[in-house]
Amino acid sequence: MPVSVKWAGRLGNAVIKYAVARLFAENHDMELLTPWPWPHFIGTTPCASGAREAGKTYQGSTLFDDDHVPDMAKRYPDGNYVFDGYMQFSSILWPNRDRIRGYFRFPSDWLKWVAWNALEANEKDLGIHVRLTDGATLGGLSHIIDPGWYEQILSLEANNFRRIVVITD
Repeated sequence: MPVSVKWAGRLGNAVIKYAVARLFAENHDMELLTPWPWPHFIGTTPCASGAREAGKTYQGSTLFDDDHVPDMAKRYPDGNYVFDGYMQFSSILWPNRDRIRGYFRFPSDWLKWVAWNALEANEKDLGIHVRLTDGATLGGLSHIIDPGWYEQILSLEANNFRRIVVITD
């Protein structure tokens, strides 16, 4: 049973989509057909549980997109699974954040070319990416995250971090 990814967006969107598809493949001991498309920026670690990146293009019969969230625990019948959309499901990503961190290998000179290169990457800082141009590029204010969401995160997490970094366009 293969899992495929239909790429859309840029690097940040790809990281999330890859993570969700790989979690699904590993949880169900399936083959991840679509390899990580940006190995020249960020490498990946080998898949676990028999899953592997097979280097093929997407194909499939069961679609998971932004309106159809995969159930990571459910056993699915035989079939091909395609991950399309942006996959920004906090209910999947947050509980698996440590596992997802292990999926990627950052180059040793990573901090030289990221936008916030003056900061030392560590677990004592919280980074929040505020995507201000989504409203313009995706068709209106309905695509901009409500400021209350950021306030909630900050009120819950502020005391757990040394520094909060807001990254925006």
